[in-house]
Amino acid sequence: MQTSPSPRSAAPPGATSATPTDLDALARRLGVRVGVAALEPGLLGLYDARAHRIWLAEGLTPVERRCVLAHELGHARHRHRSGTPANERVADAFAARLLVDPAALEAASRWSHDPAEIADELDLTEDVVRAYLTLVAAGR
Repeated sequence: MQTSPSPRSAAPPGATSATPTDLDALARRLGVRVGVAALEPGLLGLYDARAHRIWLAEGLTPVERRCVLAHELGHARHRHRSGTPANERVADAFAARLLVDPAALEAASRWSHDPAEIADELDLTEDVVRAYLTLVAAGR
């Protein structure tokens, strides 16, 4: 990660967004243990409500790890016991609120309307950017 914005960077200096350290601290406050495991193909993370534990897939990139952890913390925070579509939307919105800096998103949106480009610029996954645009910014 760069220490200062590149010339076309949308992220203003001092932009705020939950860091990996912030997410680890939130997990501790929620009493959730976080581990890494070989999960079934296509599964990047899961929250085990019975054990109050989050499992992250082996081999995630730092960006994926941060975004998946934020999503799974949403499940833990809301004590979800299943992955219903409604619960997934709640966890998506929780992660988006934690990770998206609205000022940085607004700046990136000035030069691109492509969620993949914006995600790359903000060190997020495209899923988190889309969740912010569809759930958080829409007031859901």
